[in-house]
Amino acid sequence: QPIEPEVVTDLLVQASAAHGGTVECVVLNACSTEDMGRRLRAEGVKHVVCWRGEVYDEAAMEFSKMFYQSLQFSAGAGCTSIPPGAYKAAFKQGCAALRVWKKTPGPSRGKTVVENVPVVQGLEVKARVVLLLSEDGDEVLHCADQAGGEGGDAA
Repeated sequence: QPIEPEVVTDLLVQASAAHGGTVECVVLNACSTEDMGRRLRAEGVKHVVCWRGEVYDEAAMEFSKMFYQSLQFSAGAGCTSIPPGAYKAAFKQGCAALRVWKKTPGPSRGKTVVENVPVVQGLEVKARVVLLLSEDGDEVLHCADQAGGEGGDAA
């Protein structure tokens, strides 16, 4: 039986640094997780990555692979904490991976995130926006934007 999103949110909030835990970043790498992400952020989770609308599994995996590789690189060997600004830098690396992914041939490649969005360069668009909700300032990537303009946009 599936667990209700509210239960997961409550558990993550309780595990957050704001409530005495060690969790400072949550990646909600699934469709339509913005509301959950905003609640986590409001409840004290320092950094949350989430999606507005649908996202292909392959696109979400490419984003998260680069996001985590960037964090690993930022932390360095044997480091037990993530340096300031590393989550934002990792988010930007994940966004860069999405821009490359969407231009690469493959079964669902070129199909980034959102329903009811115009076709981009003759390719179906399926994911609208990936967000980093952060105490350091929010970052937004509009996946349907050919330029892939992240940063500076308020969600």
